[in-house]
Amino acid sequence: MASEDPEAPTTESGQDTAAGDNTDEFVMHPENPSQAEDLPDVPSFGNANNEPMIAGLEDHFTLPTKSNLVRFRQKQNAARVYDEGRFQTVLEETYDPTSGTSKVAVKRMVDGTYGTTILRISYSIVCALWTGFFFTFCLQVLLFLVLDLAVESGATELNASVNVGNIIGVVLAMITMVHGFTEALVIAGHYIADTWSGHFLAKQFVFKKLSETAVDWVFFFFFLLCPLLVMCATLFMKLDNWWEVTAITWFTFVLAFYILFCLNVVYYEVRAAYELCQNRGDTDQSSWKDVVKRCILLRQVHNYCGIKKASYLAKSIFSTTEDTEDIKTSQVYEESRQETFSLWTRLTKTYMS
Repeated sequence: MASEDPEAPTTESGQDTAAGDNTDEFVMHPENPSQAEDLPDVPSFGNANNEPMIAGLEDHFTLPTKSNLVRFRQKQNAARVYDEGRFQTVLEETYDPTSGTSKVAVKRMVDGTYGTTILRISYSIVCALWTGFFFTFCLQVLLFLVLDLAVESGATELNASVNVGNIIGVVLAMITMVHGFTEALVIAGHYIADTWSGHFLAKQFVFKKLSETAVDWVFFFFFLLCPLLVMCATLFMKLDNWWEVTAITWFTFVLAFYILFCLNVVYYEVRAAYELCQNRGDTDQSSWKDVVKRCILLRQVHNYCGIKKASYLAKSIFSTTEDTEDIKTSQVYEESRQETFSLWTRLTKTYMS
């Protein structure tokens, strides 16, 4: 409702009649300062060149993605788009030169169609079924290792002697297999999430030279169309194991894309960690041997050192932990500081002292 008080800023709110859009509108009078003399001081987002107010908005680090600013032909009009997966939040500012007011409309729009949602559900179900088979495979491998451990320890009739070397090898293999399968299953969970979100990683890194439409056609061909064609061909051939051939073909394609997904995840994680260790500000050694040595040392320090967790309230923005040590410059409220130490930290601190 529009305010009828001439001495107060006019505010309007409404709801868009289009399906799927929720709109709130606000009308401001930036060119009449007398109307805002009784209001508290607020930061000015515009500038002297009549730039739109939403052009000065800054993205907070908690946002999942960076916002996009869209300019219009009229200089004072603009829109800022916030992507939230399948939804978009749009701040659209419209300037009326006759009344000298700026109206900001907040809209929430659905990015996608029912057909796209059905395809993503189908892809996600296929990936989830494949992950279930992969989980069963991991359990079978671990069970075979347990049986091998029982055989090598002489607990069965197959082998009455105890092989210490083989027992140590099986135990180490179990530790390695558990760690490796755990990482693989975690990546498989992210693989399902990436499939549901529209193959974001594949579009950004694997098929970055192709358009998004072409990537969607690639996944449609290998995830649905090609297995269906194989099923039709085997049925026309009157094969008794038509479903086995179709399922093997289906899961082979899903496995191939899973391997590509794993390679990209591991490559970019290792690359980011390598560049982080290479560009550290406390050293000038950037050869690959020095970087690998630094990575090993940092990993050992992370494993064997203690951990101190500190929470506090402050006025400043910190980039390093050392910035919070000086009370005068850090502007930390010391009465709000709370420090906790892990058990390993307390044990090693007592031992060292």
